[in-house]
Amino acid sequence: MINETIEAVDTVPGLVSISSVSFSGESIIDESGNELYPIQISFTDEDGINNYYEIKMSGRHFDTTYFNGFLNQVAVIGGSPDEIIEDGWFYFDKIRSLIFTDDLIDGEEYTCSLYYYLNFRPPSTYQFNVELNSISRSYYEYKVSLAKYLEKQDIDILLGPPEPYVTYSNVRDGYGIFAAYSSDKRTYYNISNK
Repeated sequence: MINETIEAVDTVPGLVSISSVSFSGESIIDESGNELYPIQISFTDEDGINNYYEIKMSGRHFDTTYFNGFLNQVAVIGGSPDEIIEDGWFYFDKIRSLIFTDDLIDGEEYTCSLYYYLNFRPPSTYQFNVELNSISRSYYEYKVSLAKYLEKQDIDILLGPPEPYVTYSNVRDGYGIFAAYSSDKRTYYNISNK
């Protein structure tokens, strides 16, 4: 048996709390005909530190139409991104979360204004989860590289196989990712978007 040692180090970022969540505003219709509902997520960035963030949203309800059980659905984010989240917007389609840095909001309170929709028609009782993760640089780099890897996999088969793309790894003498994050999650019930 070979005794090999691998090593990885990461630091858990400090918790950044959601200061408020609002579901106010008019819904919009996207190019596919989906009704997108407004959401505003506010938080204050810690000054003088390079911070990285991830926003995830999901819905959950008890389904009796197709099976008796809970149906969980990642919320799809739509609308027009502002310059703070513009780069992360490209990645959302691949990794189903919105990632961004604090480069333009260092030390400021920021309100991320988005639109979302769920791929199910919410019944009268359902829950909606909003999660703000303060992620490490390693986590951010991995998610960016994963999105780029997945983008390369979408190449047309007639053009041949995609070029190899190596995803980010912070494991020394091995492969993989060792990453940390802290999370503030809010759960809402029976949201009225009308």
